[in-house]
Amino acid sequence: MLFLESKVKVADNSGVRTVKCLKFLNGFSNNSKGSLGNIAVVSIADYKGFKKKSSRKVFLSIIVSLKKWVRRHNGFFIRSSENRVVLLDSKDKMLGKAIKGPVALELRNQNTSKILFLAKVIF
Repeated sequence: MLFLESKVKVADNSGVRTVKCLKFLNGFSNNSKGSLGNIAVVSIADYKGFKKKSSRKVFLSIIVSLKKWVRRHNGFFIRSSENRVVLLDSKDKMLGKAIKGPVALELRNQNTSKILFLAKVIF
């Protein structure tokens, strides 16, 4: 579970290291919490070698792994060692070309097959 103003690591190789969550587009009325597979509006907090060196730039991102326990339909609980997101552009395509770290299998329900295809580890 992610909350507003949380700093999250970026899982792709776009050059951005961490981002700050501004809003979650999950369909709930308060938009203050985000879970696995939700789309979040984020701003750049820290970058290394990013093309557009602007910390005020706003992007969309999708949450790919969480520290919080997530229950699967078969009864198992999964969790990751850190919270991670993948940055998206305005046309819902990935900014990076590769994904670092594990990605949750629950993303297959959100039509994000490209993210699952590029991930090296799927848990």
